[in-house]
Amino acid sequence: MARLLILGLLIATHPATAQDAVPRKPLDVEWQRSVFHAEETPGETEAKNLAQKHVREQTKFLFGAAPVFQGNAVCIRTFADVQVRNIRSLPEQKTKPGDLRWIVNYFDGPLAVLLDDPKTKSIVASIAATHFARIALENQLLGSISSDKDHSYIVDDAGIAASLLAQVGPFGQPLPKPARVKELVEENALLGFIVDGRVVWSLGGESIRSEKNIESKKATDFTGTHFLGTPLIRDKHLWVLNERAGGGQCRLVQINPNKIVDGKPEVVSTTGLDEFDPRRRFGFDLRRRMFNAQPIAAGDLILCPTAACVLAAWNAKQQQWAWKYKYLSEGEEKPVPQPFPGAVPLPHFHWKPSAPFVHGEHVIFASTEEEHLHCVKLKDGTSAWKVKQQPNDWYPAGAVGKHVLVIHETGCRFVKAEDGSDVKNLELGAVSGRGVLVAGDFYLPLAEISGKGPGIAVVDVANLRVRSYLETKDVPRNLAWHDGQLFSQGLTEIAAFKK
Repeated sequence: MARLLILGLLIATHPATAQDAVPRKPLDVEWQRSVFHAEETPGETEAKNLAQKHVREQTKFLFGAAPVFQGNAVCIRTFADVQVRNIRSLPEQKTKPGDLRWIVNYFDGPLAVLLDDPKTKSIVASIAATHFARIALENQLLGSISSDKDHSYIVDDAGIAASLLAQVGPFGQPLPKPARVKELVEENALLGFIVDGRVVWSLGGESIRSEKNIESKKATDFTGTHFLGTPLIRDKHLWVLNERAGGGQCRLVQINPNKIVDGKPEVVSTTGLDEFDPRRRFGFDLRRRMFNAQPIAAGDLILCPTAACVLAAWNAKQQQWAWKYKYLSEGEEKPVPQPFPGAVPLPHFHWKPSAPFVHGEHVIFASTEEEHLHCVKLKDGTSAWKVKQQPNDWYPAGAVGKHVLVIHETGCRFVKAEDGSDVKNLELGAVSGRGVLVAGDFYLPLAEISGKGPGIAVVDVANLRVRSYLETKDVPRNLAWHDGQLFSQGLTEIAAFKK
């Protein structure tokens, strides 16, 4: 009896691992395309080489870009442009699945563009050599798109925070600060374009627009500001967070994208949210520059994540702030020491950038600047529970029934939705990207499945188990699901798997 009791305790406390009994089946690729063009610019080639070098040397990273869909097309952001590719064949146009439908290269901020520009190449190459993961590879803002059936929206941002420009070299010498780079750090722009790839309007960024761009450079209320993320599309209007570069005042902006005057959309309303500590300004804090602070709809509420220690809820029906949840007190944050005297300390990164999600009557989130997983009541913005991040935790991925799923470097774990307490851990292999939750199953990309090659674990969240493994030829990266089909976007390619 005692032996049985000890064996039971060992089983209960030992983390679960991938079992050979779990069904395995191959997942074949229907089509795969490089996101780089046959005739690359020097900047594209350098960006690709940086990406490939980083993948060879660093296995523990989470790529920032992920696909979105417009009907029969998949829309992605790359280091150089926005691409829309066919999902199916279009016989009338003599095109195949994966073929380019159109490209938007209207931007000033992408890495390849900065590396092609003589005014920015030197300093950007220097920063990228050390901080490539932060300014490009893992930058969620630079990889994000909001889309409906007719329009897509992106933030054109350089991804370089002012704190990086404030660094010094190994001998205490200041890094150069070209005027062009300084302009791109202090401002960004929100762009709207339609299904044929034409940019129809822009907001902000008037002082950074290059000569190739044609819209008016007349100053507006959004000149010298930053858009914090792609917009929420709700009732044919856009809701987006914006912050003044100097004072740090954050505001929620409502836009009517269907009414355009002189290349600018109608701004319906602008409502102040909060003023942040100067150290946490979007233009200065590298963590915020990596996070896509897209508002989220929850009934009448519009939830506004900031990555500046505040999650706020706007009541769209009552036209007022319902609540503001502040989750980090002054003095709790400690910067990472810098290797050279005189350098501005860069902040510590806790969680990987990820979006909050609604589960029942609560919103669950974790942020780059703080170490807890939070569960907040939607009705009043008070904390239901919070638990500390565990070593190697990456991001909370969703919730099904009684369980919240948290992804870590080598698998996933489950906590109770009612109080955040630990339930079970699954060691599956090296996680290689962001997964996707589909009908209660979470598709988790893995660089290897228990040492037996790359693939995707299909995790049954409600029952705390792996339902099956899908074995792939190449390492899958960030996954998306559309019309019963899985897609994977990596650093250099986009792929669609067979249904």
